[in-house]
Amino acid sequence: MKTLSNIIIIISALLFYKCDKVKTPRIVKATAAGSNFVTKDNYAVANIRKFMLEDYTGMRCTACPAAAVTAHSLASQYSNKIVVVAVHANFFAKPNPEYPADYRCDAGEAWYTFFGISSNPLGMINRKNYAGNGLILSHTAWPSVSSIAATDPLIVKLNVKTNYDTTVKALNTEIKATFNTTYTNTIKVTAFLIEDGIIGKQLNNGVVIEDYEFEHVLRGSINGDFGTDLKTAPIAPNDSAKVSFNNFALGQMKFNVAAGVTKDIIVNDKNVSVVVIASDAISNEILQVEKVKIR
Repeated sequence: MKTLSNIIIIISALLFYKCDKVKTPRIVKATAAGSNFVTKDNYAVANIRKFMLEDYTGMRCTACPAAAVTAHSLASQYSNKIVVVAVHANFFAKPNPEYPADYRCDAGEAWYTFFGISSNPLGMINRKNYAGNGLILSHTAWPSVSSIAATDPLIVKLNVKTNYDTTVKALNTEIKATFNTTYTNTIKVTAFLIEDGIIGKQLNNGVVIEDYEFEHVLRGSINGDFGTDLKTAPIAPNDSAKVSFNNFALGQMKFNVAAGVTKDIIVNDKNVSVVVIASDAISNEILQVEKVKIR
């Protein structure tokens, strides 16, 4: 099996190349009742300020493995200070007979359009324009911008706990936000799922890799493409807010391909994590991000 580290030499020549470019799973508001719950949380690392790197990608994008290598390197460098999300969206993520797998989801397609992503590979860090680098970044700019984002202050602490029933594949997510400072805008929360260890075909510098390993792939949102209100403004130090998203059915996830046309999203729950972001409702800047593996 080839992993990202195996192909760094092959794709190093692509570092400055990019391709031109050419909706939400059901949630039931009731606590899941089952027989085999696994409980996980982020409490040990909740006091650490983290930043999110979004890598907009696709299996038919020949330059995208180079960006994935950059993301992998940053994940190793920043360890528990970074959360990487690979968003398979738009033209180069669309399946065809040669590339039949579909890693798209409603949230990814909505983000691609809303933020004006114009090609793959491109990305965002905390959905913020750092030091005039721009909101949408080439992967060659990710390292320098990450070094800035890593110094952001901790504005809001997110305690995240998951209870997942492996028998009926139902997920409960509890979130408590505690604010460290005054904040003048309303804060939104978005909870979504990512999956590691997906093996499939990937185009890489004109060569098809049959057993490429896709990591941190966005699989769908729990509470809507752009989340829901967490705390309305004005916000004072030590203010807190709690929200729960219960009985989310991992076995019933769908991607709305077109009007009246859906595809099942099949995940390996052993490789799934919940990612929770707290963001500014006006600017969309991500103020904190947390990741919890569900089992």
